[in-house]
Amino acid sequence: MTADEQSTKHEPDVLVAGGGPAGLAAAYRLQQAGYRVRVLEAGARAGSKMSVRRRDGFLLDTGAIFLPSTYNHLLGIAREIGLEDHLVEGGFTFGLTAQGRIHHLDGTRPVRSFTRLGAMSARAKLGCARLAPEAVRARMATPDRISEAGRFDTETLAAWAERTLTPEVRERLISAALRGIFAVEPDQVSRVEFLGILALFKGARLLAFRDGMAHYPDHLARRLDVVTGAEVVEVIQTADGAEVTWRTEGGERTERVRGCIVALPAQIAASVRSDVDPWRARWLSGVRRGKVITPNIALGRAPADLRAAYTMVPRVEHPFLGGIGCDHFKGPGRAPEGKGLLTLTLTTDWCAAHFDDDDDDLTQALFGAVEPFVPGTGDHTEFVEITRWEQQYNPVGHYAQMPEFHARTSRADRTVHLAGEYLATPNLNTATASGEAAAAALARALRTPGRRNVQNNFVTGDRT
Repeated sequence: MTADEQSTKHEPDVLVAGGGPAGLAAAYRLQQAGYRVRVLEAGARAGSKMSVRRRDGFLLDTGAIFLPSTYNHLLGIAREIGLEDHLVEGGFTFGLTAQGRIHHLDGTRPVRSFTRLGAMSARAKLGCARLAPEAVRARMATPDRISEAGRFDTETLAAWAERTLTPEVRERLISAALRGIFAVEPDQVSRVEFLGILALFKGARLLAFRDGMAHYPDHLARRLDVVTGAEVVEVIQTADGAEVTWRTEGGERTERVRGCIVALPAQIAASVRSDVDPWRARWLSGVRRGKVITPNIALGRAPADLRAAYTMVPRVEHPFLGGIGCDHFKGPGRAPEGKGLLTLTLTTDWCAAHFDDDDDDLTQALFGAVEPFVPGTGDHTEFVEITRWEQQYNPVGHYAQMPEFHARTSRADRTVHLAGEYLATPNLNTATASGEAAAAALARALRTPGRRNVQNNFVTGDRT
């Protein structure tokens, strides 16, 4: 809905700044609790990196590409709003490159398949036993326990791996996991991010929305009052609510409401929350916004020997190609019969250096990168779609300081609350969880006696 169209709607009790997964989750939960909620989204649509494009019979996920079954917060809302039947099981064979070849790992029989994996030596496989304690610690890298993981946030993943793991495990497995899933090198992130990956994918299955990633936010946004093209520039907590200034093409306005959720990237949130204390402003501003380029490559013929739904590429195999997704394995209808669809993951350093390159130049570089692993890609390509976006990355020390952040937030924030994936290891599920938590905190602050309870696992709030 545009700003002009929203003027015909009811006046909101609560404004939500940002229409990504965190903001949509917060708005949905607050609306469930009986509040009149309006979402202000600066872009042309809600959903942020949950985006889709259709072209020539292909269905392209142009931003986020993973939907593991452990996304319990996001999938919980999806099922509540009637999307259970829109979820399909994706392919569960993974790939790991070694000496220019893709070696396959059957995710349904991980232990047996790993012992036969040709991408690593027998000695390296035995060395993976040193990862067992990390698998246990990974229980702390969940949205509800992330502050406990702060004790491990004292060094980069690369520094920890250097002390703990064999060179082959570091250079093959750890590098591949970080590049393939996070699009970064192990020396750029905290050890906690690896715990987050283990927590996310341990025991998970790969799912997909039949109509692509955007189906979830689009469906959820239709249930909400969402204003697109609305950029929030300032949010101030007041004694009886919040004062929110936002602008559209038609100009700038300031609105006074009972409360506000700021569900924006951390650096933008620090700027918008002009009344936040300096310590929290520095903590928020420390989160890096990495450049991401997502290429979708439509193939006139599916690669004959490639069975992996997703292949991870360590640095020793390629300087900037981190992963190769075969989206035609995600579910029916992703590509026309007999055709293939690749989605590549590229490291953020390379993306930053080439973010403004011409699409044709990027395409040639991508063909050169993927050709050794998927021969014939260039010969069978029907088209390439290039999407540019940004992803947040938490610096080392971010999680160690999280208890202090939460303590300050608890003391200061009453009618304005923050939400975003930077409040845990960043992904769509933690973003959703943070939105639900922010909504719960705001509803507690606004709740008055005598109102009807809302029956869900979220909060008892007022219902008008």
